[in-house]
Amino acid sequence: AGAITLGAGSGAISIGSASTAGAFTLDATNSKATIDATFISASGTVSVVTGTSGDFSASTVFSTKGFVLDASNASGASIGIATVNVGNTDSSITLGSGTGVLSGNIVTSNADLVIDGSKSNASIDIASISASGLTVSLGAAGDFSANIVAVDKAFTLDASGASSADITLTGVSVVDAISITLAGSAAISSGTIDTVDTFTLTAAGASE
Repeated sequence: AGAITLGAGSGAISIGSASTAGAFTLDATNSKATIDATFISASGTVSVVTGTSGDFSASTVFSTKGFVLDASNASGASIGIATVNVGNTDSSITLGSGTGVLSGNIVTSNADLVIDGSKSNASIDIASISASGLTVSLGAAGDFSANIVAVDKAFTLDASGASSADITLTGVSVVDAISITLAGSAAISSGTIDTVDTFTLTAAGASE
């Protein structure tokens, strides 16, 4: 196993390559540092707790189990992940309050993935998401986009707490049910949405 713990204060930490035969943990709970990693690989779960600035970037995260990114204590978000490829353990990404951005290129999981932005005003933009099941919860800004969503089980997009919503889905392919809930001043655009089960769009709380 591998573990890195940061103290208080600001600064920057740069990780070229980190590989471990067990779990990998990076704990920056009390830090204001920016964190940049090129390659993280673990045979256990990769867990990252960002500092109060919510600043984390990684080119590649690979795990035979899961990936947990916890930015819940951050007052903003500046998170960029090029590629995440994880195994059969459930994964989660949690954002804190404030504005900012969570961006990703390819996120692939053989288990369920939860993206919790319910307390955040950050925009979430991920080019491609593939998972067993997918749940995305949005905050007041309700800003989410994805070019490809491929899910073996159910896909839930919850923007019921949004005061405005700007959602773009280019291609969605889901085996089980799709549920999208909107509120506030809502705008949603989509290309192909495909499921062999039910598709439910609820906009009862939306003003448009």
